[in-house]
Amino acid sequence: VVSGIIGKSKFCFDIWGDAVNVASRMESSGEPKCTQITIDIYNHLRDEDTCKFNPRANVDIKGKGKFQTYITPKYEYNNDPASPEGRLHVERPSILETLV
Repeated sequence: VVSGIIGKSKFCFDIWGDAVNVASRMESSGEPKCTQITIDIYNHLRDEDTCKFNPRANVDIKGKGKFQTYITPKYEYNNDPASPEGRLHVERPSILETLV
């Protein structure tokens, strides 16, 4: 990843690079209410007790080709403010949901 400040009168910080492009493509080719990850991330997290990932068929990532990806179970927002889970209800907790 490369980062920098761009602009002449109004400055803005931005990042560019392959990792940024892959992350964007993973998000746009994912499913609603799920987190899609590459096999590299899956290999780092697969042994975590709290992580559950379901394999997907190879996904065609624009400009990159076919990727083996994994996806988290879907979650739903709970509209009941009195709910012990708060507003987010997760079918199975995972390490990724602790970051939300």
